[in-house]
Amino acid sequence: MSVLSLYGSGSSASSGKPCVIPHHQEQKNQGFRATDHTSATAGVNGGARDRSSGDCVFLNGKLFVFKFGLCTRLAKIASFPHMAHESDAPEKLWQSYASVFRNFDDLTLARWMAQTLGQLQGGLWRLSHPLVASYRLAAQVGHERQVWHQRMVNVPADYPQVECCRAPLLPMVTRDLLDNGLICIHCNGTAVELDKLGQYQKGLKRWAEEYQPIHDVAHWDDAKRQSEGSYDQAYEQAAGEAEKRLAQLGENLSSPLLELFPAVIWEDQDECLQVRPEDIVC
Repeated sequence: MSVLSLYGSGSSASSGKPCVIPHHQEQKNQGFRATDHTSATAGVNGGARDRSSGDCVFLNGKLFVFKFGLCTRLAKIASFPHMAHESDAPEKLWQSYASVFRNFDDLTLARWMAQTLGQLQGGLWRLSHPLVASYRLAAQVGHERQVWHQRMVNVPADYPQVECCRAPLLPMVTRDLLDNGLICIHCNGTAVELDKLGQYQKGLKRWAEEYQPIHDVAHWDDAKRQSEGSYDQAYEQAAGEAEKRLAQLGENLSSPLLELFPAVIWEDQDECLQVRPEDIVC
């Protein structure tokens, strides 16, 4: 985790340690209690699964609560046209979170991103990780300002320039592999096409093809639900299978990509099936 990324305003900041507060831990010195807000919420199309909150993170002295899955979902709403039907509220919240980076000048923002890339280097990261979520916020602002085009700082040498937006290459492996390939964390475009992954293409393509019908259960229409009998049971079975397949994506299929890229991020949730990052064990 980046020592320059997540500072608390108390002793953690002065000691140079990142301040990441588990959601169940009381922080008396900060004058607040971060609690676990758990509720049983209906699935997108009728299934029922629990959704609980995640970590609290201090960033430049400000507290952010990263609800498990929320940051991933917020970013995807802004990124992919097929999610345009979602409410505007999550995207507004995502934009609100990004305001801390909008207050940075271009040089400060470029330095923060370059140093954080150095901390991410060599790692296989969950998309839900608070540091990754913070970097995505900064990357969004940096892309809007075209910070990487200004060449104000030195990027860690192992990060090549991505063709889609000329930013450092930091790919995301998502369930949209077939349509979008590996996603660029900076512009949300296609960073690397699936057919350019050489020996790794076959396994990823097969995974995506097998995962699609599992995910589609969340979007069955009424006729399909009735023909299958108990939809709740089918939904729960699909969610359980999604947990296993997403764990496979992270543990077995994404990690070998570190031979090609300086760091790799993989999607560890499926909001449509109410599969949360903490459900993925690997």
